[in-house]
Amino acid sequence: MSNTIDKHYTDPRLVAIYDLDNPWSADTDYYLSLATKNKMNILDLGCGTGILACAFAAKGHFVTGVEPSQQMLEQAKKKQHADKVNWICSLAENFYSNQKFDLIIMTGHVFQVFITDNEIQNILRIMRSHLANEGIVAFESLNPNQKLWEHWKSDTYKTIANGKEVIKSWKEINSIENNKVTFSNVYQFPDTIITSQSTFCFLSYKDLKEKVEQEGFSIVKAHGDWSRTPFTENSKEIILVLEAKG
Repeated sequence: MSNTIDKHYTDPRLVAIYDLDNPWSADTDYYLSLATKNKMNILDLGCGTGILACAFAAKGHFVTGVEPSQQMLEQAKKKQHADKVNWICSLAENFYSNQKFDLIIMTGHVFQVFITDNEIQNILRIMRSHLANEGIVAFESLNPNQKLWEHWKSDTYKTIANGKEVIKSWKEINSIENNKVTFSNVYQFPDTIITSQSTFCFLSYKDLKEKVEQEGFSIVKAHGDWSRTPFTENSKEIILVLEAKG
């Protein structure tokens, strides 16, 4: 992962509409439901504007939200219950704490921004080293079998209403190299177009299983959608819940 943060998370106009573009949805419900015990110690890596971190805090959990974009954290700190969250401005791959966490999550396909084997193993190692006894880790990755990027431009097209301003947005593919897809998030404002480029790594379930097991995890659950349907090779998502081996 490059140390340069995508404009998607730093441009003031994009940050201002982030929650409108990414509202509470089925995936947020899924992750919130993983906090099954009272007063859990929770780590949200790549917490964005803190919608989920604040929801955990509202339920009485002890939450640490890690986010590399200071602009996103400023939005997070305006939310209800934000004062109960420990906000840390850091790249996930640089995070270190003496604390151990009962639940570690990485949402919004953030796991896919780690695009080399070394980066992937490093972020898994960081999660494993911060996991408490009997704790769990959860994240999701789009299933490469579905080749969703082939229809991204039409499938991701939407309009975002920000007051009287209407913004059109969609994804455009820039390049595909092996299992890495580079794309642009395009936002058409009434007066300008803003684009932000990202690269996702698409790993198969088999490859993900191999990598998580290499770092001392076992897969507890593998779902293919946010309704908890068991993962199959035809699923859109690969949603993993992990625990430490032994």
